[in-house]
Amino acid sequence: DSGKGKNLLYINFEDERLINFQVSDFDLLLEAFYAENTPTGKVYLFLDEVQEIPNWAKWIRRQYESNPNLKFILTGSSSALTSSELSTLLTGRNLTFNIYPLSFAEFLDFRNRQFSAQDFEFNPEKRGLIDRELKAYINEGGFPAFNENARPEVLKQYFQDIIYKDVVKRYQVRDVRLLEELFLYLISNTGNLFTYNALKNVFHTGIDTIKEYVKYGEQANLFYTNTFFSYSLKEALARPRKIYAVDTGLRNVVTFRFSEDLGRLVENIVFLELKRRYEKIFYYQDKQEVDFVVQNPDRSLDIINVSYTDQLPEREILGLKSLEKIQDQHIRKKFIITDHQLGEFDGI
Repeated sequence: DSGKGKNLLYINFEDERLINFQVSDFDLLLEAFYAENTPTGKVYLFLDEVQEIPNWAKWIRRQYESNPNLKFILTGSSSALTSSELSTLLTGRNLTFNIYPLSFAEFLDFRNRQFSAQDFEFNPEKRGLIDRELKAYINEGGFPAFNENARPEVLKQYFQDIIYKDVVKRYQVRDVRLLEELFLYLISNTGNLFTYNALKNVFHTGIDTIKEYVKYGEQANLFYTNTFFSYSLKEALARPRKIYAVDTGLRNVVTFRFSEDLGRLVENIVFLELKRRYEKIFYYQDKQEVDFVVQNPDRSLDIINVSYTDQLPEREILGLKSLEKIQDQHIRKKFIITDHQLGEFDGI
């Protein structure tokens, strides 16, 4: 199709050649585009790292109101273009999408691996291949890499970019060493509980600083915290939180690995998949633990435990039963995600 690309314009504002670009230059950019192309219908402008240009939102709003054929796709640093800020800058004019690293299904597509549910259940050869791909996904994570040999260095650079570009530069953080050590500590403890008081004691600093830095890491999408399930907000806030990294591959290259990490890494992957599907995710702990409690649109609950072992521990079944002690709620489904076991379990 000879017309392919005539309606598209992509600009990356981190390109050093655009270092002096001003908001007034947007009109010149469009003029140059129309001088070289004769598009029909809608024109799509992909503006990458648009937050680098001061007052960019004012120009976008003006174009949006005066030229209905112009459509904008804006991408940028996760902490510099938060959904709340976009809503403020572009009131009523935006749809926001959080783009995560590849899910396992997307990871398989990216590597041109095609499997079906029947393959896992009935085909030992395909099941072995799926298992091999899953191990690769657990170790390498979901950030696409076009040069596999350079993947570790690329992931380390992502970590540094998040710290220095998305957090230190944005929030004018002074104690960069404390910030980096805290972030490393948190993502190395993926799947574990933490409290602000405990972190305060580990890093010998004020609790307000700890809370602030944890919030920065979440806003930059380096990691996420998961809260206790309770109908009492006071109780939920008083309980410890659980920590999960944005990507197991990134986590693996910047922290030490231990043999017992495997189960927690799989739990991390399950959390990220749930985050793609559900708005509200919690954990629950009484005498037994429930890894995930998710709320459906009808306010019913699904509860999930992760057990990446050859033998299913009884505690995983008991954990799913423990939530039944909570009154005034409807549990719709219960799941145990296992390594190789497939089937239904009695009594849950």
